[in-house]
Amino acid sequence: MSDLSDSNYSFWEKYSSFRQAYLQSSNLVKSQSLSEEELRFLRAFEAEKKAVDKIPPTWFQEGFICKSGLNAEQCSSYLMATHKFLEFEGELAIDLSGGLGIDSIALSKKYKRVIYLERDAELAYLAKRNFHSLGIENIEVVAEDSAEWMKTFKDFSDLLYVDPDRRPKGDKKIFSLHDCEPSPSKHLSDWLKKGKHILLKASPMIDTKELLLQFPSELEYLNLVSYKNECKEWLLLLQQKLCRTYIKATFLGTNIAGIQLNANEIGVQPSHFLSPQKFIYVPHVNLLKLSPWERITREFKVDKIAANTHLFTSKEGISDFPGRSFEVLGDFDKKQMNQRLNVISKNHPLKAEELAKRFKTIADEEHYLIAFRDSMNKKYLLRTKLLS
Repeated sequence: MSDLSDSNYSFWEKYSSFRQAYLQSSNLVKSQSLSEEELRFLRAFEAEKKAVDKIPPTWFQEGFICKSGLNAEQCSSYLMATHKFLEFEGELAIDLSGGLGIDSIALSKKYKRVIYLERDAELAYLAKRNFHSLGIENIEVVAEDSAEWMKTFKDFSDLLYVDPDRRPKGDKKIFSLHDCEPSPSKHLSDWLKKGKHILLKASPMIDTKELLLQFPSELEYLNLVSYKNECKEWLLLLQQKLCRTYIKATFLGTNIAGIQLNANEIGVQPSHFLSPQKFIYVPHVNLLKLSPWERITREFKVDKIAANTHLFTSKEGISDFPGRSFEVLGDFDKKQMNQRLNVISKNHPLKAEELAKRFKTIADEEHYLIAFRDSMNKKYLLRTKLLS
């Protein structure tokens, strides 16, 4: 275990002065010949700017320090961290991939004791310093490789949280869980012996069926979490007992209620399709990823336009559709240029950018040109009005 005493990292005590000087005169600071320590401080300040949408600004005012831009990029936002642990609480939680400590901070609100593990000793020191600056006293910081530390862990935790490093060998990002560190496929059997639940974070780029196949018996649920119509992360809950897996879609930053699916609903098409009616619907990005097409038609009383056109339609307006709703105003006039229209293209020969360029459309918040093909391969260009 690395020594995290202040004497080993005393130069960080000077950071607040550097930060203040940078805020007051960044050009002056940049123009000076910076020492190695000051270069570290500069990287930390630049990381702070990258993390501004993830970490409450008041934390920085209280002394929170980011080590580098890569750490800021990889860390969870506090909003996401708080959400992912809503359903959990207990005596002991272990964060196996501590990083900046955002997830550990969220865990500290739900568990009496949290163990933060991080193999980068300097990052672990900063996390310890940050926890203290925020007045958090129930997080134990351990600067050690989590896989090695877990071999000696004799207790039993309520929750093991794992956010594997997707860049273990450099700047190139990987998505496969097998290649991340620590590797869930390599360590899962050991984790399950030492934790009641394993909550695993994964890239939203991973295919749903790939995750289902990777954990055929231990997976309780898959939760695809988005924020403001952008997929942010997969959350996988695993446990020792045999599970019947279900899938959740969570829409943070919207007023859309979460949806729970069965694994056998993924990718299933409805039995029939319908040409566009008075209203058209674009599913939320979570549902485009999960593709529960038949379930959407059945639950929201809409029809899909075509197998490969992921748009839905109805004669009457649907107020609670999980996505954007549009009213069809009529056919698009190809001869009229410079119309005020945003462009959406779904299963159409031309992409949205190409259509916008061809017809010289001007971006508009309310009106849209929607281009697509129906089940008979007929091409449509429709003028629509955004309803919600």
